[in-house]
Amino acid sequence: MKRTKKHYDPLQHLALSAIQNTPFAGALRLLKTKLPDARSLSTQMAFDRVYRFFVTDGKQPSIQSNGLCNYRGENDSRCAIGVLIPNNLYSPFMEGVPVIELLKSYPRLRDYLRRIPRRFLAALQHAHDETAKAFLAKGISFRDLITDELYNIAFQYHLYIPRS
Repeated sequence: MKRTKKHYDPLQHLALSAIQNTPFAGALRLLKTKLPDARSLSTQMAFDRVYRFFVTDGKQPSIQSNGLCNYRGENDSRCAIGVLIPNNLYSPFMEGVPVIELLKSYPRLRDYLRRIPRRFLAALQHAHDETAKAFLAKGISFRDLITDELYNIAFQYHLYIPRS
């Protein structure tokens, strides 16, 4: 196997060292690194959306009178996972399907949520469903219940609580 010797180009070396010593060197290095896809959510971003929807904005859960939760409901009500599903990826056929199965059946949604651990999504769904059922059965404040659940999830996944 023949090796070809790279030849030294002093002009290229000068140009590189000039760029690396500029105030923009950090920005240039950042451009070379692969940034997360803006079309997908991180765990912290997902948590922030759910927290703001239920706690900051005080929106109601999407739950039927029989205790079943919906991803989307009346009057802009949603479940925790429904908050994360963009309008262009939502389908009424998703209703009644657990989030883990949803990811198997809807590849575009799976791609959009790919940076979020499945256990985290399942924890969000469980937190919403159980607090919504308690809200419906006992009349306890949904906002107080979901706040407690979201604090537990934030602690478990090392997430920050967004500012109100």
